[in-house]
Amino acid sequence: MDSFGQSITGTLSGLTMSGTATSTTRYHNSAGCSLESTESHSLNFVFNLGGTVAVHSEPFDETVHYTCPTGAGSNNIHSPALDFAATWSRT
Repeated sequence: MDSFGQSITGTLSGLTMSGTATSTTRYHNSAGCSLESTESHSLNFVFNLGGTVAVHSEPFDETVHYTCPTGAGSNNIHSPALDFAATWSRT
């Protein structure tokens, strides 16, 4: 069964939250392979009372383990730092 789960834990100080995101992904592809990856990386959220939030994600490395009809192994993936903005509300 395919699945994705993520948890974010951190510390809130004023309008800034610093923490860690950890995710696990399990899925199957059309070639009959089963794949699984787990990664963890630092996140920083800076909230604005006007309803926007600036998000910074630190770079991280992820290892994808796979089992296919033709064999098994793993691949490493590097994700660079990422900055983006989003909206939020208290409701």
